[in-house]
Amino acid sequence: MGKRYDSMADRLRALVHICEETGCWIWLGAVTYSKNSETPRGRMTVYEDGRSVKKYAHVVSFETFKRRLRKNEEAGHCCNNTICINPEHLKAITASTNMKEENARRAVKRTWVSLYAAPAGCREIAGELVES
Repeated sequence: MGKRYDSMADRLRALVHICEETGCWIWLGAVTYSKNSETPRGRMTVYEDGRSVKKYAHVVSFETFKRRLRKNEEAGHCCNNTICINPEHLKAITASTNMKEENARRAVKRTWVSLYAAPAGCREIAGELVES
């Protein structure tokens, strides 16, 4: 049996590293990868109505520190760090908006990967040519 905490807020706080530079609460618990995605997400088991349920840690954080998500809402990351569970970095958004933002993050990641494959000596970053 795992460690007992007085509250869900205490449990969440015990399983993060707070990045002083960004303010992100980096999830140190279990991590999983979504289908068709290279993006990690924190996972945890919680008990609802007497049964165990696996949920994303950022969703549990949003619902613990802010409010319950409505049926048509998901918890989206303002910081684009998918293992961040800082409630101040989370927002309630629709599934379609969340998917658009996820696709934009993937496009940026692909861009950075292709930038590092650019000829030695220069890379284009945010539209500017930068010497390396």
